[in-house]
Amino acid sequence: MPKDDATRPEVPVVVTVAASGDDATTSPSTSSDPVGVESRTAIAQAEASDAAVSTTTPASTSSTPPRVSVAVVERWERNFRALVKFKQEFGHCRVSCAKNTKYKDRYPGLGKWVSAMRQAYKAEKIRQQAAAEGKEPKIPCTMRVSEEQRDRLDELGFVWDIPRYSWNLKFELLKEYKKENGDCLVPPRLPESMAEKYKGLPYWVTNQRQALRNEERLTRGEKPTTLHRISKDHIEQLNTIDFVWNPKSEQARAHLQDSTAQAVRSRDAGNGAAAAGQTDDGES
Repeated sequence: MPKDDATRPEVPVVVTVAASGDDATTSPSTSSDPVGVESRTAIAQAEASDAAVSTTTPASTSSTPPRVSVAVVERWERNFRALVKFKQEFGHCRVSCAKNTKYKDRYPGLGKWVSAMRQAYKAEKIRQQAAAEGKEPKIPCTMRVSEEQRDRLDELGFVWDIPRYSWNLKFELLKEYKKENGDCLVPPRLPESMAEKYKGLPYWVTNQRQALRNEERLTRGEKPTTLHRISKDHIEQLNTIDFVWNPKSEQARAHLQDSTAQAVRSRDAGNGAAAAGQTDDGES
């Protein structure tokens, strides 16, 4: 094994179940089967590879893939096994690269490896498109991910596109809001009874409107006012649920004012009840 591989710290594959209090994106699943049926094949493969790691070079979708060393394959297998353990513990594969995560000591380097897999996947798509067009690809990274490796990560529920995944989550949340309230006019301040369920939705809705204005400015050759962008597909998806792009219209403004007033009344009522409870306690 090359010297740099020998000195590289390995990702541990035997971990301790996290105590309560991990951050919101890595809270342990409350389900009795957090991994799910679709991941059993991947887990079985990972456990089998603990005994013996394959020394064959994985297949690649590239027309002329470079030969992969045994050390690289073994390192990929170690990280994959760690990712299986991570999903068993937290119920997902979205490992953060942040240094302040509560699992960083038990899964050192795993977040960077997960990010590298996403970059490698994007690079493979660029290579394939360039090959189809007979052009020289501009590769954003040198890492490779084979078709077999992608299939194994897919079976585990790997998320390849985090921005798209996050957008879809909020879109589904907006659909739920409309089902409950009859429209997509999410007020800047939600009633206390809805604040937890629709956390972050007012901010996200505002970003979509800003993003559309940016697209319109770019079309006119003007400089955008923010960094927010939105694709045509996302605009069409929002239109299918009657998204209100201009909340400053008279009808929309009246609705938002009513919703905001309701949120304030709900908050004040809660504070009043709490104060009354404290007074009663003091007099008893």
